Parts: sequence; structure tokens; C-alpha cells
Amino acid sequence: MIGRSQTALKEMAFPAAVSAVQRDKAQPEILVWLRKLDLLLKSAIARARVLFAGNDADFALHGLYISESEVDALLAAETEFLGSDHSVARARLDLLSVSPLGDVGEAWSFTDFDRAVLLLALAPEIDLRYERIYAYLQDDVTKRRPTVDLALNLLCGNLATRLDYRARFAADAPLLRSGMLRLTADPAIVEPPLLAHYLRLDERAVGALLSDDRLDSRLAAFCERDPTPTVTGEPRNDTEVMRRRLLAIATSARLIRLLFSGPATSDKQQAAAALAEATGKRLLRVDFERSTSWKTDPIATASLLVREAALSDAILYLNGPRPSAGEETTARTFLDTLAASPVALIVASDAPSLVAIVNGDQFFDIAFALPDHHTRGALWRSLTADASMVVPAEALRALAGTFVLAPQQIATAVDTAKRRLEWQATAKSAGAADGVTTELLAAARHQTGLELAALTSKVEPVHRWQDIVLPDDSLQQLREICSRVTFSHRVLEDGGFGSKLSSGKGVAVLFAGPSGTGKTMAAEIIANELGLDLFRIDLSRVVSKYIGETEQNLERIFKAAVRSNSVLLFDEADALMGKRSAVHDAHDRYANIEISYLLQKMEQHEGVTILTTNLRGNIDDAFLRRLAFMVQFPFPDEDARREIWKRIWPLQTLVGPDVDVAALATRFRLSGGNIRNIGLSAAFLAATESRPVCMADILHAIRREYAKVGKNLTPAELEERVN
Repeated sequence: MIGRSQTALKEMAFPAAVSAVQRDKAQPEILVWLRKLDLLLKSAIARARVLFAGNDADFALHGLYISESEVDALLAAETEFLGSDHSVARARLDLLSVSPLGDVGEAWSFTDFDRAVLLLALAPEIDLRYERIYAYLQDDVTKRRPTVDLALNLLCGNLATRLDYRARFAADAPLLRSGMLRLTADPAIVEPPLLAHYLRLDERAVGALLSDDRLDSRLAAFCERDPTPTVTGEPRNDTEVMRRRLLAIATSARLIRLLFSGPATSDKQQAAAALAEATGKRLLRVDFERSTSWKTDPIATASLLVREAALSDAILYLNGPRPSAGEETTARTFLDTLAASPVALIVASDAPSLVAIVNGDQFFDIAFALPDHHTRGALWRSLTADASMVVPAEALRALAGTFVLAPQQIATAVDTAKRRLEWQATAKSAGAADGVTTELLAAARHQTGLELAALTSKVEPVHRWQDIVLPDDSLQQLREICSRVTFSHRVLEDGGFGSKLSSGKGVAVLFAGPSGTGKTMAAEIIANELGLDLFRIDLSRVVSKYIGETEQNLERIFKAAVRSNSVLLFDEADALMGKRSAVHDAHDRYANIEISYLLQKMEQHEGVTILTTNLRGNIDDAFLRRLAFMVQFPFPDEDARREIWKRIWPLQTLVGPDVDVAALATRFRLSGGNIRNIGLSAAFLAATESRPVCMADILHAIRREYAKVGKNLTPAELEERVN
């Protein structure tokens, strides 16, 4: 307990005694209400002396007993703590008339009483001397923060008003629902009543009241806030239909609740920014790829986001939430909490599970689709022309046909290519059409594949047509695969076949043949020819012994592949493509489900999928029906081996005159992969002595290669085979 001696009261200095110079610098609503608060507190202290009448001798044992004079004073006092004092009433009205929060409370419809409560709780955050004043008024040195009881005593004129405003501290009332104010229990009291709870401001609430506009530290890791846009009268967008929709939404009296569905494109964010511009709001972007808190504590995370959007006067833009199996309930709780808030909300996702959750009466669905081939071609032509880049018409057609990009991605790719050419700063590289085309291809590839790279292994394709040796029919099939990708728009869009096909618009290919016959090399050649990235799927990270995980992994890969504009390679995919078996137990049933799921995803995927197998007989017949091509890679015969031996040596590698590739092809039945390994080993042997590769190096490497498969050849056998 603390005593209320006259000396203590005289020595207590009020913190809002700010100099005129400071007041002029701050101008500041905060100083205005602090002076009003000081007047109320001074009046309250004066009133407290009357209510708790006593002398200094009583205070020595204050709290140990209640004196007769104190009991008499309490019984004689009015029920209202500060109700009958005119100076207190005037100070109270002055404080309630100050609204330093500006527009902060508009989203939650704060009353003058609510704002005064926030300011009362804020005072100790500005000056700790207010803690001593609050402790004095509450007659307890440990109560250094205002309680609900003190707030009601200071801000209510009578008991009836106290009863009315007590409801402003309910859990569903604006003060607590907004997250600006928290009530904390007194640890010294078991099951304390509401009046004994302390008023605490959240860290972001303190910043907002002190005009600190920094983002909440708990959101900074996965949120970004765009600056307030300049209203131009009409939002920017690529289509007239989208512009009309956005303008209608911006001028509508309804609360903004939008679902941007369809493929993940930068156009969604542009549309959100256009809507923010049309409404004069900021845009608070939430990247769910960097956040896990919405899964662990959905209600708390949603509340933080709502408050930040309200304090920032921003549209809340949720980009890319993709709840996996088992997370639908958490996602629904999270989104329901957001939808029940007063802030504008946009959810942008291509996840079917999330679309099913939010696609109700609350949300208006705007479907986004990637531009067709002709639109992409027009964008490439106009943007490269604006950048003063000379690009052959054939190269522009290849860019439009190969890369299914959003308009903003195309613009970014052109800008990146231009900057790279300027960096090179040579007449040859910057002026030649070949250099421009190369940089545009590289920049277009850079726009995609980042997410897929996190799930797979990216392969840098180095092989070209001249590197592979195959029968003429197999080579022709590889070229037909490239042609199907390059000219798909002529058949699917111009020719109308796309409207006839609900699936099977992609190119699913099977490469079948023994190990080392060039299947992976062929995949690299196709990727190089098309100018696409090549991603190899690591089956050890896909196939899982746990039920349902294999399907989840495949779903993530194919979803990422849709946005990657790349070649997807399931190398040695026998484990996924085996024949479906009869069901003898639960494991057989779920194994068949995994296979059926892969078949379904392959058929739905509109990109290039290449699967390789060493065992053609193990392939389920259902796979064959879904394949656009099945290319055979036979074990090379003597003529093919001789051609492989000729092509295995790079131009920079010196080969001695004694190397007889015809004899090597005749005597040693090796696959192309084996021949490559032998050529590389022989080159290293020659390099150690700084001389050309000779026959002895090759024979030594052949012996090592045979030894790897458990077949040892003696030097005599090697010589005999060659001779």
C-alpha cells in the first residue's frame, strides 16, 4: 500500500509538463491529450483525498488495519467515485473530446470512451512517472498499470455509466477484438474479477498511437506493405473486362471479398494493386510460402493481419496459400477469421482445396488465365520493339510458343535481357540478333522454374543433336516431340482442338531401352532444342512408404511444373509405372492408388513430361494409352558403336593415330554410356603425361569398365580382342 501524505502529493510532478519549445516541435495530438489527461488525474487525486480522508499517522500502518475515520469517510462518500466533482467532470469531458487516433479506430468503430481507454493505457509507454500516479490512485504500489476499475472510475460520471461501459471490455467488444488492447490478470489474485484486470497495449498499438507506421515485427518476415498509391481514376489492367470489374468493385458499397483463382501469375498482384489504387488504399501483401504461423496459430495470425491492414488502411492480399491434405480445417478457421473482419480481403491461389474453402457467397471469384499464343506473341513484339531490340520473327514466335508467361513476366524478361546486353557492352554481343535471342531465352527461362527447382534437381542441358546416335526412326520421333511443343498453338488454339480436349493437351513421352543407350541425353537435347529448363525428379523424395505422401509429393511437383515452362524428367521411373497388381492387402490397394494418381496427373499436365525405363515389359498398359510418344532406345549395334566412338571425343581432345574406332566397335559390345565413361577415363590417363589419347589408354579404361560389372579382362584378352 502507499500513503497519500500531503508531502508526497506536493512532490509528485506530472509528466506532461512539456516545454513550449517541445510543444512547438511536436504539435502533436499526443501532447494535447497528455495535458488533458493530466488535468483529469489532478482532479482525481484531489477527489481521492476527500474519499480516503485520513492523516499521516494513519498511513504508517495503512493496509494493516482500517481506521474509524476511514470507514466513516467511505460510508459517507458518494457511491460514484468521481461523479460529483465538477472539476473532474470537466476534465473528463475534455479528455473524451480529444481524438488523437485519427482514422485508426474507424475499422472497429471505436467510441470516444474506447479511445480514451487506449490513451490511458498508453501514458506509461511515454513516461514511467504515470505508473506512480496510477499506483497512488489505486492505493497499491504494485498496481503500476491502470486497471479496468481505474478506467471506469476516471471516465464514468456515475454508477449507471460504469455499468454501461463495463461491456466495452468484453472479449467481443471492439477494444479487445481489434487486438489493440489486452487484459492481463493480477497474478496476486486467484480468479480475479474483470475490474482487477490490467490494461495492456500491444506493441503495434503503441506504435500506431505514437504515429509509428512501421510494420508489426511479427509479420515482417512474410508481409510487405506497398506505399499509398496515387489515384489515377482508373486501375491499370490488361483486359477491358477486368478493368470494368475492378472499377465496379471499387465503387461498390459492399466490403471487398475477392478470390483470384487460376494459375499463379503476376497479373493477380497487378490487379490487386490496381484495386488499391482505385480505392486510395495501400496493399498489404502476405507471402504464405514464407509463413507457417497461420498453420500453428491461425486465429492469432489472422488477428494480427487484420489489425495491420486496418492500421495501414490497406487491402489485405493473401498470395499463394496452398493447404495440403489435413490442413483444410486450419485453413478454413484462418480464412473465416479474416472474412469476419472489417478489412478488404483478396485471396489469390491456384490450390483447388483453398478455392473450395473460400469460394462461397462471401467471395466474388475472378478467374485469371495465362494469355494465349497470339497475345504472348504481340507482347513479345511490342515490348522488344519498345526496348529497341532487333529480334528475328522466328525467334519471337519461338518465345511465344515455348514460354507460357504472364504479361508482367514477359515485360520483366525483356527488361532483364536488355540490361544484360547493356552490361556486355560490346558491338558483337549487343548488336547481333543471335546475342539478343540468347539473352531473351535465358531471361524467359529465369522467370520460371524456381519453385520446381526446390522440389527436383535441375539439369543443365549440354547435349545437341550431333551428340546422339540412334536409329533414324527414333531420331525422327525426337524431332516430332519438339515440333509438337513448338506448334501446339496452331492445333490447340488456331485449329480448335483445345476445345475438344479436356485433358491430354501436353506431351507425355516414354523413353524405353537398356541403361546407357541415351535416354537422359535425348531429354537434354529436347530441352536444348526448345530452350526450356530440364528438371529431374528424384524418386527417393517422391515415393513414400506412408499412405498418401506419394500423391502429395506428385501433386506439388506437377503443380510447380505448370508454372515452370520446363521439361519434367522422371528418370528410371519403373517404381512409379509398374503394372497395377491384384489387391491382396491394403498395401496393394494403396500402391494401385498411387499409380492411378500418377496416370491422372500425367494426363492433366499440359507441359512436357518424359519418363524413362529400362524394362519396357513392366509398363502398365494404361500408361501407353496416355502417352503421346514412345521412343525405343535399342542397344547400339556395331555401326552405331563406331559412330559413338567417333563422336565421343571433343574437338579440344587430341587423339593419337593408333586409335582404331572400328576395331573398338567390333570387339567390345558396349553401350553409349559405357563408351562415354571409357573415353573420359582415357583422356585423364593421357592428361597425366601431357600427350594425346592412345590405344593403350582406351584399353586400360575398357578393362576398368568391365571390372565394374564383375568381368575382368586380362591384357592378353584385350590385345586379342583388338587384333
